[in-house]
Amino acid sequence: PMDIVSKIEPDRPIGESLVTIADQNCEKALHSLTETNYPSHDIYGEEFGSVRVYDDFVWVLDPIDGTKLFITGKPVFGTLIAL
Repeated sequence: PMDIVSKIEPDRPIGESLVTIADQNCEKALHSLTETNYPSHDIYGEEFGSVRVYDDFVWVLDPIDGTKLFITGKPVFGTLIAL
């Protein structure tokens, strides 16, 4: 079985979305790698929000885009990383 939690975001069109432990662990790993390699850059992650978003360089992380598809085992999801 897969661990799934609910994330409430009242300012989104759909106020509740699903988050897996894989989402959270992946974002933590991406965040750690980014901070280690680019300590002066800012980071905004979908699951945990922003660290700082006022620098010239801001990394945007979405660890698992397509969480519902990921949960159901359909191989049409991805990891989004933008700078």
